[in-house]
Amino acid sequence: MDNKIKTALEYIKPDEEQKERMLKNILENKKGKSISIGRLSAIAASIVIVISSFFIRTYMDKKDYSPNVEYESPPPVIDENLPKIQFKFSPDGMGYHGIMLYNREELITNNPWSKDMKINTLPVFKNHLPTEPMELDDYIPREEKDKLAENIAKTLGVNILEADGFYASYKCDKGISISVWPDLSASIYWDEPVKLPDTNIKDEYQRQVYYLKYYYQLYEELFNFKEPEFEVVFDYSFDGDKSYSHYVYDKKGTDQEKILNYSFNRASFGFSEETNGLHVIHLPSIYEYEKIGDYPIIPVEEAISNILKGDYLTTVPYDENISREDIVKIELEYYITPYSENFQPVYKAYIELENDRQENGLITYGIYYTPAIRREYVDIIIDEVYFN
Repeated sequence: MDNKIKTALEYIKPDEEQKERMLKNILENKKGKSISIGRLSAIAASIVIVISSFFIRTYMDKKDYSPNVEYESPPPVIDENLPKIQFKFSPDGMGYHGIMLYNREELITNNPWSKDMKINTLPVFKNHLPTEPMELDDYIPREEKDKLAENIAKTLGVNILEADGFYASYKCDKGISISVWPDLSASIYWDEPVKLPDTNIKDEYQRQVYYLKYYYQLYEELFNFKEPEFEVVFDYSFDGDKSYSHYVYDKKGTDQEKILNYSFNRASFGFSEETNGLHVIHLPSIYEYEKIGDYPIIPVEEAISNILKGDYLTTVPYDENISREDIVKIELEYYITPYSENFQPVYKAYIELENDRQENGLITYGIYYTPAIRREYVDIIIDEVYFN
């Protein structure tokens, strides 16, 4: 065991005196703590499967994060027995995916991923929840839904007055109601909107960010975010009416944890200046998905190359001759729908569609997905209904 630890120190590249001193410290600590280096790695990988609010507060309270280091880490060990997975679209019936904007500069997101991140692997998760809505409704015991609703009510300082006998909805005092959804996500509704704060901010976008931060701070106890990050995005209707969406996630942690938080543990707030207040908060699911394994990730340039050669899935209903200049933005995130067999990392590209421009100047930016996993581990399943 001593030799194995000493060999591991070779990657850090200290001098011989430092190695011996580090080895001595490790061995002394090991006597009082029977946690091996391998087990520490397993713990770090497993605790990021679910990073949500009520049932996992102890993780975020106790987790220590390693400082950034400048030396190059050894290449990851890829499990040769990783099962090959599929990437295919789920029939959500929501039309094709895209947003309408007047120009590229309006395409604003706050995804924590960046091309400078040195991410070699990311976990893939198995979705054990039923994909049939009728089966999904009764899959999780009502007791778990009741417990979640009780925790939310307690955090809000309200009492549950009555619970619906069929749907997991709970009427509370103080004009609040709670709905717990089949995947253990939840929504909080206010009968009367919580009034917007006064502000002299003239810039419309910055005003929306201010409102979001205000409501988050007002209901901060619902979350356990160590470093809340705020995301405000918008698009337009065909008539040119602008609508905003507001999100919060935890940006604390490693690069991998940031990506997982953004995809799995992002809350949304529903409010508007038209209604002069907040009317709903949607909390992310606390359901624990099974980790299949850590899969090797391709670099973003390879993903762009794959898109240019047509190696993608999209719901855009017509052919588009994509050039590199048409790719306005590309991000890494997880493809998650209630009907997905697996939750896996993908590159999500926003493509400017020359064939979809409106007379009022609005441009449609279609969304295209290509697997982030190396192709020997994933098959793209083309569905003629959803593939271009």
